[in-house]
Amino acid sequence: MSTYTPDGPSLVGVLGTPSTPTAAPTRRAHEIAAAQPQARIVSPTFSGVARRVDVGVASYGLPRGYRPVHAEDHALCYVLDLWGVVHVLTEAGELVGLSPEILAAAKRKYFPDS
Repeated sequence: MSTYTPDGPSLVGVLGTPSTPTAAPTRRAHEIAAAQPQARIVSPTFSGVARRVDVGVASYGLPRGYRPVHAEDHALCYVLDLWGVVHVLTEAGELVGLSPEILAAAKRKYFPDS
């Protein structure tokens, strides 16, 4: 049985996953967007047919070579593209405009081999 380990301070309350989810996935996406001044939710900036990933009630097509990883509560899905850029998907759409520090922390946590 796995034990929950809190995220580092750079992720807590923004892209971190609480030990007990406190909000529905859609609400949580809006909370994250509100916590990052430049962040907003848009339609995904990519699409494809190589693979599908479900986030909440939404389903997104991924291009070949894109790697998805779900957060522990499945409210978020992190996708690493072919150029090493991390995309954050929610059931409401893609979060864009997140700070480089937050995206770098998410990349270190969810894609440590990249």
